[in-house]
Amino acid sequence: MLLADERVDAACRSQNGWTALHWAACSGNRAVVMYGVEREQEEPGKPDTDTETSPKERLSMSGGEAKGHEETVALLLKAGVPADSRTEDGRTALHWAAASGNMNIIRLLRDHGAAVGCLDVNGKLPWQFAVENGAGADVVAVLFLRRELL
Repeated sequence: MLLADERVDAACRSQNGWTALHWAACSGNRAVVMYGVEREQEEPGKPDTDTETSPKERLSMSGGEAKGHEETVALLLKAGVPADSRTEDGRTALHWAAASGNMNIIRLLRDHGAAVGCLDVNGKLPWQFAVENGAGADVVAVLFLRRELL
């Protein structure tokens, strides 16, 4: 419904450059742990003992749902979200699909022009990001060897 509304920008970005396509791609066959800073509100009436940050900041983790989001990825790509849009850390949706191990999303992104040779700011290709995140050998084969598995 939202994508059918002309006022909705399907390619809008968060502060860190994430699009809905990045989120859909990282929510693949297994959970991918995302790290971020969560801002904690001060308790009313309690003095702030932390002088460096206010409100307090702490590291938090959240994971993608352990189910595929192929339909969402397909809809976002059809709505014009670029397959190679990058986050601030230079990662594309293909990096995140590779990390999550979702072969269907990887194929969808590749079919829509996502570059398998796209480096993030740490110099990692999607297949290297997949290895780093424990994705299977099939993901590495499709991205590194560029070979389809039956």
